[in-house]
This record gives sequence, C-alpha cells and structure tokens, in this order.
Amino acid sequence: MDPTSFGLWGYNLGAYAAMREAETDKRVRVLVLDSVYDEPKQMVKVEVENTGLGGPFPLWCGSAELSFDWLNYQHKQDPPLSKRLSALAGVPKLSLKRAINRSLRN
Repeated sequence: MDPTSFGLWGYNLGAYAAMREAETDKRVRVLVLDSVYDEPKQMVKVEVENTGLGGPFPLWCGSAELSFDWLNYQHKQDPPLSKRLSALAGVPKLSLKRAINRSLRN
C-alpha cells in the first residue's frame, strides 16, 4: 500500500466518517460510500425507527436522538456533509444507496 495515496470505503456511519476524514487528509484519493447520512443523527433516527419500537414506545425515538445529541455535543455546530462537499473537490466518489424493496426480501 502506498501511504501517500489511498482510498476509503465506508458503510453507513463509516461512510460518514470516511468523508469527514477525506476532508482534511489529502492522501485520500478516492471514496466509496455506501448508505451515507448527511448527519449522524439521521442514522440514529432511521435505525431506531427501523426497530419498530417507535409505535409501542413513542418516546423511544426522541430519547435516542436526545441521548445522541448529548453524547456528541462538541460536534453540535458541525455543518452537514452536503455543505462541505467543496472540500472534496477532485476526489472521485462512488455513492451507493441501499434500496429498500420489501417485496425482494426472503
């Protein structure tokens, strides 16, 4: 591996972390991003809702989001990734988004 030039691949929150790292590390020459969120708190909301607990426990989603915000308070003012894409100019990116098609699930 060439330590002066490499690519990063990330899935979900890992894709978010890969983009954040590539903003400041000029050694990153390519990104492959699978199901990246614009902000980490979006992932928390989606994942909690996907558990199905939002219906029987309506405060579950709000509690999870509030806890996440509290734990990540130092990053509260960080702009979403979509506002910082100019920092990645010249870095090739492949973005993948998972298609949820319940009829294809077995």
